[in-house]
Amino acid sequence: MLEDDSDDRYLTQETLNSLGLKIQIKFYTRSDELFVALPQTKPSLLLVDYNSTPENAVGVLRHLKSNEAYRSIPVVVLCDSHHPKYHAECYAEGASSVVVKPQTLEETKNKIKSFFTYWMEVAES
Repeated sequence: MLEDDSDDRYLTQETLNSLGLKIQIKFYTRSDELFVALPQTKPSLLLVDYNSTPENAVGVLRHLKSNEAYRSIPVVVLCDSHHPKYHAECYAEGASSVVVKPQTLEETKNKIKSFFTYWMEVAES
């Protein structure tokens, strides 16, 4: 997960723990850290905050989708905006999904549960 907000990282990990989901998750706070780590570990799924730095989600998608070794990794973009422009931009660069971050703690927990249930139990890799 590429997310610079410590609260979002904490909430994601705590929600996974409280749901009993045994998912190994690694956190990166900067896109350049993620790019350095990728050759050592090929993740089964990447969650990328739209506003990541120094590359935002669009730049991360361009980097990943231009490299044969990473092209097949599903990338889900986490976005603060409901604006279709941002969503279309991410899909055009190869995002597997765009998820708008919820506003309340309960909505966040429900979305995290639904999200991981889908990607780890429903979707085929």
